Amino acid sequence: MQVSLNVCGSKPRTVAVESPEFLIGRAEDCDLRLESSLVSRHHCMLAVRQGRVYVRDLQSSNGTGVNNHLAVGETPLRDGDTLWVAVTPIAVHIHRTREVTGRIAQAFQAAWAPISRATGSAARQGNPDRRRHGWLPDSQRGPAATSRAPSAGQSKRWPQAATSADSTACNLRIEARGS
Repeated sequence: MQVSLNVCGSKPRTVAVESPEFLIGRAEDCDLRLESSLVSRHHCMLAVRQGRVYVRDLQSSNGTGVNNHLAVGETPLRDGDTLWVAVTPIAVHIHRTREVTGRIAQAFQAAWAPISRATGSAARQGNPDRRRHGWLPDSQRGPAATSRAPSAGQSKRWPQAATSADSTACNLRIEARGS
């Protein structure tokens, strides 16, 4: 799996995450150094393990956010997410290798096999699109598939604080939010 970060702001750049623990902050020993005074010396850490990427705030002064939500504890990151380090937006890009993609495909097929078999006779009676796509109503899918509670890291809104220069540098859409 290859992870890269597209740093937006006054010094736009792309940085590859090449270690299982990747430190972001202002200090000399950080893997990604941000020179904003709003960024703590050791602001946050990315952890890459078991084919997933997580961010953890290291008790920074101005917080860490993911997609405009405050990151609490270890928050999972997905391809295309925006990581906010204080007021600096960083676009996260995750490219999975064939090995990881193959394992995900196997897990997906194993999880959906019982549902695919269940849709055979029931779907023939209903909408042809349901049959073609293996769709089941929520009542037949079970509790794990019907509801997805927000993770602990996405329970609070992250304040909008980027300048217009920051947002145009990375083509991010920033919406004003009333108090």
